[in-house]
Amino acid sequence: MEKKVINYKNLNKEIIIIVSILLFFISQPYPFFGDTSYFAKLATYIKDGLFLEFLKDKTLNNGNPPLYSLIHVFGWKLLGANLITSHLIVTIVLYNTLLQIRKFCKPFIKDQSFLILIFIIIADPTIITQYLIMSPDIFLLLLFWIAINAIIKKDINKVRTIYIFILLTHLKGVYIVSSLVCIDYFINKSLKNIINSISLPIALFIAWLFFHYKETNWALLSEANKNYISFENTNMFFKNIVYSFHKIGDFGRIVPIIIICFIIILKNKSLFKTRDNTLLMFLFLIPIAIYLALFGFTKLPISHRHFLFLFPLLYIILLKFTEALSNKLKTFILSIVIISLLVGNVITYPQKYGNGWDASLKLLIYFKADQNLNKFITEKHIDKQIIATKYPMFFNEKYTFLNTNYKENQFLENDNIENVNYEYFLYSNVSNQFTEKDMIYIKDNMTPIKDFSTPPIKMILYKIN
Repeated sequence: MEKKVINYKNLNKEIIIIVSILLFFISQPYPFFGDTSYFAKLATYIKDGLFLEFLKDKTLNNGNPPLYSLIHVFGWKLLGANLITSHLIVTIVLYNTLLQIRKFCKPFIKDQSFLILIFIIIADPTIITQYLIMSPDIFLLLLFWIAINAIIKKDINKVRTIYIFILLTHLKGVYIVSSLVCIDYFINKSLKNIINSISLPIALFIAWLFFHYKETNWALLSEANKNYISFENTNMFFKNIVYSFHKIGDFGRIVPIIIICFIIILKNKSLFKTRDNTLLMFLFLIPIAIYLALFGFTKLPISHRHFLFLFPLLYIILLKFTEALSNKLKTFILSIVIISLLVGNVITYPQKYGNGWDASLKLLIYFKADQNLNKFITEKHIDKQIIATKYPMFFNEKYTFLNTNYKENQFLENDNIENVNYEYFLYSNVSNQFTEKDMIYIKDNMTPIKDFSTPPIKMILYKIN
């Protein structure tokens, strides 16, 4: 009997479609959360014709451009302002991201390896969590990979368009575009093409900043962020190098990094004889170098999300470097990598170090605790307006669940816990804003009335003594 040959090229397309559909249905219960709630809030204001009011309110506006929110508004106008629509938008973005990565991978890894890559990318704690909470970083992930493919093809018009989209999506777009410009020069060695591709995007970004300044009397840096951009000494630079590599290797990603380093040590000479391997390594390292060059001397908090667009590249390098190994060894290595990523979702650090709650699936436990909290305060007839809390718990359901039937109240935002203008206080370790002094004050001045905690998530409702 003739052995059936599997067409991995077609299979990969089918798997991408199936995975995207499954993720869409899995994502349905989950709301916008934390920073992503900001973009949902901006989208709601735009939908209601209140964009300028949003810009002028310093408590709302953090300076980010509105493109990502506008995409959701467009979807809401067509299909309704609800989580189903927003999850559909982000699923379409993720689907196209996987197609772009597949396009990039063709010269580097076999179709069989790309099939494995799909599941490794989806298993990455930060990518899947950011997808579930509808983060603009998933949109930036797509734009980055479209730009990489356009740079390789020397499609200046497409590169120019993508630069515009990146810069008008998020302020971190400045760092991503700077990285792409350096990558473009590394690949194509053409300053003329770079100038042609970047001139209009820069002009439009400056126009946005000018418009923002005209309406608000400030641009780029909000009052809350100004303190982070003060330049520090070289000690801060070296700390940020450590922090950056920690965020890149966190939640199980340290395992593929160690494996890659081990292979480099063993096969250093033969590994970099081909331009492909050298190119992949430079594509991975250039954005890290650019990030440190721009922000290494500042106190800007480093997030896992800052490097999210690089994580697929890490896994591509892993698959490329392991293709020469025996099937048994390769299967063992990739199994260990996937297990490490899955286990990475439960890694938890002491509160003072921060946990990047929006960067791993342990966040999903928070949503269940929050549901139990809301059920409790409803049963006890406790008004949210007499419960104080800190970021990110104070967001109104109008901007998290897009609940049009929400009550016109929300938790009180309280940055100074000793400013007692409330009857109850909600504590959760999901907020990284609680200091040791805050915890002492809670212990001395409040009584716990209900504990909604499920490890590693802590959530306790207190009553003021």
